[in-house]
Amino acid sequence: EHAMGYLGVMEKDGVQPDLITYNILLEGHVNRRMIQQAENLLLTMETGDGIRCPTPDEVSYNIVLRGYATQRNGDAPERAEQMLERMDKAGFPPNLVSYCTLLDAFSKSGRSDAVDRSLEVLETMKASKQAKPSTIAYN
Repeated sequence: EHAMGYLGVMEKDGVQPDLITYNILLEGHVNRRMIQQAENLLLTMETGDGIRCPTPDEVSYNIVLRGYATQRNGDAPERAEQMLERMDKAGFPPNLVSYCTLLDAFSKSGRSDAVDRSLEVLETMKASKQAKPSTIAYN
């Protein structure tokens, strides 16, 4: 909340927060495991929600994706997949970072189907023009 208050201070001082400012705020929420707050901020960026703010970019989406991967719970991969769909609908096809983050979410989820789902993600990557699997993806 303290960091979010700086947005008002910046605007009061005549400085318009830019995409870097918002991505730093997203990163701060994710680093503090405040995934819902990161999700809410991303939604505000997507909709504007009555305030002047930048439109998210692929970095913004990938930051929130990383937040899901760090959750280490069973529904994190589904939430990450939903974020990939949102990202794509916003005009940012998932890239290598996006898919590797999804693979990470599956690997940390503890789910019995994690290996099978990860193999499906790798197949999706193979079919993708933007995100051919690399050594990192296979590791």
